[in-house]
Amino acid sequence: EAKRVAKSIEAKELADLCEDRTFDGLAFLERRAVGEPIWGQGKSALWPKNQGFMVFGDDGAGKSTLIQQVVLAAKGLRSPKVLDHPVAALDGVVVYIAADRPANIQDSFGRMVDTTDRATARRFAESFRFWSGAVPFLADDDPQAFAQWCIDRANGEPVGMVVLDSVKDVLSDPASNLAGAQFNRMVQELIERGIEFGCCHHNRKSTGDNKKPKLLSDVFGSRFLTAGLGSVLNIWIPIADRTDRELSQLKAPYGAPVSRIDYANDSDTGTQKTNLDLGGQVTALLYKAAADGLTDNELVFRLYGLNSDDDGHGAARSKITRWIKTTIDRDLAKSGMSAFERASSHRDGNRCKVWRLKIDGIDYAQIDSGNVVNLDAKAKERRLLAELAEIDQKMSALDDEAQ
Repeated sequence: EAKRVAKSIEAKELADLCEDRTFDGLAFLERRAVGEPIWGQGKSALWPKNQGFMVFGDDGAGKSTLIQQVVLAAKGLRSPKVLDHPVAALDGVVVYIAADRPANIQDSFGRMVDTTDRATARRFAESFRFWSGAVPFLADDDPQAFAQWCIDRANGEPVGMVVLDSVKDVLSDPASNLAGAQFNRMVQELIERGIEFGCCHHNRKSTGDNKKPKLLSDVFGSRFLTAGLGSVLNIWIPIADRTDRELSQLKAPYGAPVSRIDYANDSDTGTQKTNLDLGGQVTALLYKAAADGLTDNELVFRLYGLNSDDDGHGAARSKITRWIKTTIDRDLAKSGMSAFERASSHRDGNRCKVWRLKIDGIDYAQIDSGNVVNLDAKAKERRLLAELAEIDQKMSALDDEAQ
């Protein structure tokens, strides 16, 4: 009974402290977040304002690198774009809780920030406050106290963002719904105070039938870890021991997720390259192959240098064939025809299946294998020639009428 009375008194005191969170209808709408997302543009928000953000993935996928690039861009210490999506400027210091392998986080920042430049070093020092190592108490012990502890790392300076790297290091048991709910309370406490929140986390252990994360249930732990966040991204390594990455948005703040981003991750320099035009590479190879086409295994070897018995071969093959089949389905739905076809061929006297291009106006027998043309340009050229022929025909008809 004493505990019940104490809880009742504490609840009333806390409610009295929160009276400033009650608004009339208009006031509530007027205090909504305005402007562009932290990362993204308009409704294409990878990291929305005032809603919380998580990036999760396997060990070594580059979660810390990605979130560090965003916060460095937000503080004007890197290009204002990450993976070709804009990053908005952020006021206040960034409190970065480096609880998961602090030495690795130090190395990652060190690759991206040139501290030998005085102006850069000064700006970095002014913009960030780091906590290194295990936290003194866990977020699910007392969510409000943990939120305040994060804010206190700034020593009284205005805080613009708190980053947790990573979630598992601040909770007693990420799989516990109670711990997950307390984590969510901590996140909402920060957001309510006008502080942006981001975190890194891991995915659940993959299985033979469910390797690639596709749903929020693929995030390791309680569903409440993501329930209060506006955006959840996954970094997937499609082919083992390679730098290729796929970034997918599994939870979007405004409905439709941002399209998947394919990029290469350079851990040595902390940079990424997004112009991975798989379609362009496949098309160019098939154009060179002409009427012979290329088998699945030949495409994998030409693109990735992998043989059929190498690790990662199956994933690479699936990635290529998925792109071709998706392109065929899209083309058929749009125009009833596709530039790609599955055809029969021979290798060493044996019948096999190949992928081949079938494009009007291309004579495979006369193709120079060392010359890869721009197929879009060829298509435009054919359309223009057809239009010119039509115009010429109309001019001839007008001449006949005039005579």
